[in-house]
Amino acid sequence: MATYGYVNCQYPLPTNDQLKIVKDYHCVTIFIEKARSRERRELRQLIHQVAPGDTIVIASLQVFGKTAADTIHIMNVLKSKQVRLISWSTQLHLNYYKRTAGLF
Repeated sequence: MATYGYVNCQYPLPTNDQLKIVKDYHCVTIFIEKARSRERRELRQLIHQVAPGDTIVIASLQVFGKTAADTIHIMNVLKSKQVRLISWSTQLHLNYYKRTAGLF
């Protein structure tokens, strides 16, 4: 079970601040979305790389997209892959591979 970080330069929080947040979780790899593009190559690569039981750390759910639909889509993909998600700004910890009392 590995921990990965994801940083998106399009998020209002500066990239360096996002990096400080995800580095606190001792991520084995941090994927940094540098280009301002809807393609989100780094996010696609991260989703392809994660395995059941892995964890993704983000500064905020906003890094997943500009719309709620984008965010929900990514969260559903992570759920189907049984990947744990930690969102720092919302203090949200979703453990998709192990049912957690009170969350669902």
